[in-house]
Amino acid sequence: MTAERKTTSSAAMKEALDIAVKAGGPLFLDFILVNKLSATRLLRFACSEKFERIGLRPRYDSLSKYLYIQLPYSGQDCTENFARWLWESWQNAELLPPTANEMIRREASPKVTGFVDGYKGSYQQPDFFLGPVGANFPSIAFETGFCESSLALLSARDLWIDGTDESTKALVSIDIIRNFEPEPGPEPDSTSEPGSTSEPAPEPAPTSALERQYNVFLEVWKESEFDRVKVFPNILEEEDDPVITLGELWGDEPVPEGYDKDTELPLSRQGLQNCIKKAMGIAIEST
Repeated sequence: MTAERKTTSSAAMKEALDIAVKAGGPLFLDFILVNKLSATRLLRFACSEKFERIGLRPRYDSLSKYLYIQLPYSGQDCTENFARWLWESWQNAELLPPTANEMIRREASPKVTGFVDGYKGSYQQPDFFLGPVGANFPSIAFETGFCESSLALLSARDLWIDGTDESTKALVSIDIIRNFEPEPGPEPDSTSEPGSTSEPAPEPAPTSALERQYNVFLEVWKESEFDRVKVFPNILEEEDDPVITLGELWGDEPVPEGYDKDTELPLSRQGLQNCIKKAMGIAIEST
């Protein structure tokens, strides 16, 4: 699913991107040891009119010289849907000020530059941006990734947490892990003992192939905290919903008068699971 190429040639990287787009994969292109000049050339190429409607998501980490391009897939829409659902749920629970819609920017996949320190020259497109209107960086960044692209997830964490001069307070990451397990075989026939009058045990509900193939975790990275909970195919009772705070959402700006910056905004595991099921075409059970 991931193709990693060790090259600094912008021509070779452009060719690899062209081939991947035409073939519809791999889902991720990773290039290491890429200098800023080669990265700039490839980023311009990836953002050119040729690929404008495709929705490529490039990222360049100037500190590690790592360049990563993600091709479109349905998980991106799932992340955006989850972020927008969260916003609506916080409003319905009256956790947000009435002026929140005008004060907080909510946008899918904006291009973000201006990173600081060792990350100068870096470029990023979060799957979703939450932050004060007018701010260059999101206070809460949403990212999606597969375990096969663990280097990309670690790069995103470092970029948002360390490369924004603490403007980004939390990275909300949806980590998708594919299971490489064999299909379950048929259950052996069970017959009742002679003379038994007991009813046969009910058959368990079938599990869809998608539910057998993937595990999804919700991760929240902060400067000195990390939380990871499972959301798909099942939610664990012993785990709790992660939270961000109103103060973290408002970033470097003061929260509106009359509101507590320590107010917790839950990141609902059930809400994310429902978004995943909807994206995968799995029926959502009513609760």
